[in-house]
Amino acid sequence: MFPDDTFHPDGDDHPHEECGVFAVSTPHGEGIAQLAFFGLFALQHRGQEAAGIAVSDGSRVRMHKESGLVSNVFTPATMSQLTGYHAIGHTRYSTTGANAQRNIQPFLVETMHGPLAVAHNGNLVNAPALRTELLTKGFGLTASSDTEVMTLMLTSAGGRDWEERLERTLPAWKGAYSLVVLTHDRVLAARDPWGFRPLSVGRLPDGGWAAASETCALLTLGCTDVSEVRPGEIVTLQGADIRRRAMLVILTELTEQKYKYGFVTDVAEDRIRKGLDEDVVRLISSKKNEPAFLLDFRLKAFRHWLTLEEPTWAKVAILITNLWLGFPYMFLICTGALQSVPGDVKEAAKIDGASGFRTIRSIVMPLVLVAVGPLLVASYAFNFNNFALIYLLTNGGPFEGNQTQVGSTDLLITYAFRLAIGGTTPNFGFAAAISMFIFIIVALISLQGFRSTASLEDVN
Repeated sequence: MFPDDTFHPDGDDHPHEECGVFAVSTPHGEGIAQLAFFGLFALQHRGQEAAGIAVSDGSRVRMHKESGLVSNVFTPATMSQLTGYHAIGHTRYSTTGANAQRNIQPFLVETMHGPLAVAHNGNLVNAPALRTELLTKGFGLTASSDTEVMTLMLTSAGGRDWEERLERTLPAWKGAYSLVVLTHDRVLAARDPWGFRPLSVGRLPDGGWAAASETCALLTLGCTDVSEVRPGEIVTLQGADIRRRAMLVILTELTEQKYKYGFVTDVAEDRIRKGLDEDVVRLISSKKNEPAFLLDFRLKAFRHWLTLEEPTWAKVAILITNLWLGFPYMFLICTGALQSVPGDVKEAAKIDGASGFRTIRSIVMPLVLVAVGPLLVASYAFNFNNFALIYLLTNGGPFEGNQTQVGSTDLLITYAFRLAIGGTTPNFGFAAAISMFIFIIVALISLQGFRSTASLEDVN
C-alpha cells in the first residue's frame, strides 16, 4: 500500500505533502505577518485546502484562518490586523480529521500561562486513545484533528515553562510529526523523536529566526545559517535568540524492533545519533554490540541522573533539599537551647556518678526537647506541607506515561494547586476538599506533637 501523499487511486494528480508549518520570531516586529505569508506561500504545494496565521505582540495573540489558498485567505485588510513579534502559520492538507472549517490550524486557546497556539504536520497513531483520555478528564473537544488533542495536552501538562511542558508531553505522542507552538513571548519548534517529518530553522537577514517544513520557505526569506531541527529536539525562537533543547527519547516501537536481535543495529544507532548530545552518542557507540537491555539501562540511568526524572531519585532529592534548608535554622535553635541548660544540673549528675553519655541522654536532651519541641512540631508540619520546595524543585514531577495531573513527588497541596489553577478545566470543588483534608492532617500532627511536648514538662 502506498502512503496517501504519494499515490491517489481516485486519479487526483494534485500535489499532496501533508501540510506545511512555518514559524518566525523577530526582535523588531516589522512585517511579521508578511514574513509568515511569504513563508506559507512557499509551502503552498504541501497543502491547498486551508491556511492560517497566528501572531503574538508579547501579550495578546491574533489569528486569521479560513479555507482556500494562501493568496486568497490573506488580504491586505486581514494582514493589517496581524501585528506583533512572533508568528506561526499552517497550510493544510487533511490527513486526520475531515476537511472542515473547525479543523483549520493553528489552534488557539487561553491557558493559565497565557495564550497558546499550535500548528502541526503529521499524524498521531494513538490519537483516538488520547482523545478518550481527554474526554474522560472533562475536556471539551470541538474538532476532529490531532492538533487539538496536542494543544489540550500541552495546556494541562506540568512544568515551569512551555519548553518543559512540551518536553514532558512529547513522549505521549506516538507517530510522525513536526510542530510549531506560539506563546505570548516566543515560538517553539519540535520534531518527533525519529525525525520522520521535516523541519528546519534559519536566521533572518534583518534579525530573528524562522522555522519551516522545507528550506525553500527559509531561502525565500533570505535566511542564512539554515540547519535541520534534530529528531526529538525542541528549538526556542525568541527575537534574536535561539535555544536548542535535545530530548533523550530512546525506546519507541521502532527501536524495539531493532533491538529484538539482542544488539543495536547501524540503522538504530544512526537514528539515535541524530537526536542526542555527543556524550550520549559516545556512550551508545561504545556499548553498541552489548545486549539491548544493558544499553537501555545505561541510557536511562544517564537521563535520570542528569534530569532527576527517575521517581525514586527525585524523592531523595526533595528530602535532601528539605533537610539542607531546615538544618541551619534548627542548628541555631538547638545551640541556643543547649546553652540554656543550667551548668549546676550537669555538675550534680557528674557528682552522682552519671557518665557523659548518660547525662546527655537523660538530662540534657530532655531539657533541650522541652525548649525546642514546639518548634520541631511546627517544622514537621511545615515540611509536610512544603509547597514552595516541591513547586520550585520538581513541580511535582516526574510525570510518568500520559499522566499530567499527579507527579511522583507531588504533595497533597501541590496536587490541589494543580487541580485548581494548573489546567484548562479547574476543579475547585475537589481542590477545596483536598485542602480541608490537608488542614485536618496538619491539625492531627500538631495535636499529637504538642501532647508529646507536654509530657516532657515533667522533666522540669
